[in-house]
Amino acid sequence: MIDVITLGETIVDLTSAGRSAAGHRMYEENAGGSASIVAATVVKMGGSSALVGKVGADSFGDFLEETMRDTGVSTSGIVFDPEAFTTLCFVDLDDAGRPDYMFVRKPGADTRLEIGELPLEMIESARALHISGLALTDEPIRSAAAVAMQVAYENKLLISLDPNYREDLWASKEEFRARTMNLLNRVDLVIMDLEEMTILTGYENPWEACERIAEKGPKIIIVRMAEDGTFIFTPEDSQIVSTFDIEPIDRTGAGAIFIGTFIANVLKSPKMLDTPLVGLKDIVQLANAASDLSTQVRGGTTSIPSPDEVHKLVFGF
Repeated sequence: MIDVITLGETIVDLTSAGRSAAGHRMYEENAGGSASIVAATVVKMGGSSALVGKVGADSFGDFLEETMRDTGVSTSGIVFDPEAFTTLCFVDLDDAGRPDYMFVRKPGADTRLEIGELPLEMIESARALHISGLALTDEPIRSAAAVAMQVAYENKLLISLDPNYREDLWASKEEFRARTMNLLNRVDLVIMDLEEMTILTGYENPWEACERIAEKGPKIIIVRMAEDGTFIFTPEDSQIVSTFDIEPIDRTGAGAIFIGTFIANVLKSPKMLDTPLVGLKDIVQLANAASDLSTQVRGGTTSIPSPDEVHKLVFGF
């Protein structure tokens, strides 16, 4: 039994890495995409995971599959497409380490995952399914994600959704809102940032926004508010958990590392989604620590901290 199956964009990041002697920009190859980073983080935090997605039959696809395998993620759900290139994302960083993304995806192989290519038996026997919102932007992967969620729902898996809004990849905010909100009746856990929260609900207040989302079905809703902390909402209560005062170098993948750490630790709880808010606060602290620590290292999967580093930041030992 695999703990977590992640489904979404399977892409390679080309992260800015300074300039050459001739003054030209240089880019570093990194395994990227929220789904990939979440899967790698679950393994780093002591769980097991499998990545489901599609890459091109090219050197970038080989690199992504090999990198995932080296991290301990099962890659049996990765499909190689001979007719489309692996999706690429150029990542430029500002002085505060905030990434600016430019996707090469017209179409990218990741959007071409079909229903018939889903590893349904593996999904049926897993404990959790995590969907990245970039799986909802295009067909046929959008339909594949919906089928995977239905199978997970029928088999009582924990279903997690990261809306993962990227303006360049959606036709409009309205389409993003409609397609994401339409899936929430199958979702147990939503983890998002303030911008995504506001686009989805029209509310800027986390409490009002989370109430609106909870009406659709999710049992736990988490809003990452950068330096203002992390808002946890359950039907019974809500709370803000502080983040750590760490100066970032590269924020790429920090959100996905938060998600992977949170899910890995929720699955360690015997009651899972029935964990009381005090227990969820502890789990969010661990996720905040992992996310914040990751900003000290360049790249996505390369920046995932160890459990020992996370515990030392949270507990001091």
